[in-house]
Amino acid sequence: MLPCGARPIIGVGGIGNAEDAWEKLVAGADLIQLYTAFIYRGPGVVRDIVHGLAEKVRAYNATGLADALQRARKA
Repeated sequence: MLPCGARPIIGVGGIGNAEDAWEKLVAGADLIQLYTAFIYRGPGVVRDIVHGLAEKVRAYNATGLADALQRARKA
């Protein structure tokens, strides 16, 4: 959660899978925006990305996405 008054960083462009989303989030994005992948692959792309991000959480043996991102940013 962002502090009151903070502006979110939104990762946009080239996000078509969980690895793309992960890269944006590790780089500092608070949110990601899907457009082209959503148009061409449909709403199932969201499920695929969520499942892929869950794999990253497990790979980092983290308690959640925020914890996994924190660990990845330190690496």
